[in-house]
Amino acid sequence: MSLPDLLQHPSADPVSLYLTSLPSPASRRSMTASLQALSGLARDLSGQTGRVDWTALDPATATALRAACRSRWAPATTNRHMACLRGVVKAAWLAGAMDRDVAEACRAGLANVPAAHRGPDPSARLVTDTELARIFDLLATEPGPRARRD
Repeated sequence: MSLPDLLQHPSADPVSLYLTSLPSPASRRSMTASLQALSGLARDLSGQTGRVDWTALDPATATALRAACRSRWAPATTNRHMACLRGVVKAAWLAGAMDRDVAEACRAGLANVPAAHRGPDPSARLVTDTELARIFDLLATEPGPRARRD
């Protein structure tokens, strides 16, 4: 079933809608794993069992999930999980299963976390004259147009 067909279906499941919208099987596998991890986390936080109803997500719970993710996983993993859940929330809103204002507030609560830097930020360091001279000397020994360009 195509995405437009799924949206017209009265019992459109936002998780299926979201996963169907992903462009590759690898993306679907990755986001399915994220949803499984998030479902387990949501069940742990709520003390409930069974399937998680993402259409009932509220902004406070979304923010709590983000905080719990930050305490458990690295920023890149947390951001993948947050992107996945933002996609499910958007699909729920598109399917009419979630109010627009609630969906927007939830998506705001699921914002990406900053990347963790270990040590000083390398982009803030200036290249010394000696390092620059060594780079140009090395490139001068390389044959061909690519070395000149580089």
